[in-house]
Amino acid sequence: MRVDALVPGLLAIAAVSVATPAIAAGPPDYSMLPPGKGREVQVRVCSQCHSPERPADKRGDLRGFRTLVDRMIRNGALATPAEAEVIAQYLANAFPYSKPLPSYEAPSPAPDNTAKKR
Repeated sequence: MRVDALVPGLLAIAAVSVATPAIAAGPPDYSMLPPGKGREVQVRVCSQCHSPERPADKRGDLRGFRTLVDRMIRNGALATPAEAEVIAQYLANAFPYSKPLPSYEAPSPAPDNTAKKR
């Protein structure tokens, strides 16, 4: 059997094995975003520019989130006025001042490699 005859088949197998993990993973679940009215709109609109989970570490009220959403629209996010209001209401309900911020474990400090060796 000639080696050059095997190459196309091997390339096809390699392509499928590389693509399979992405297919199996499916769409992200955005677990930091609680369920609620407007979540789907928030995910669709906000993911145009960044992770829709970005506001999960923010806290605010309706007025503050309206200001945030308006700023995002001025920066290029595509949303109708009605969608902007739905997003602001969702964020105000999902991340009010009364909800504690998520806790993050601080990373270990990097070793100090700047010390001169003797």
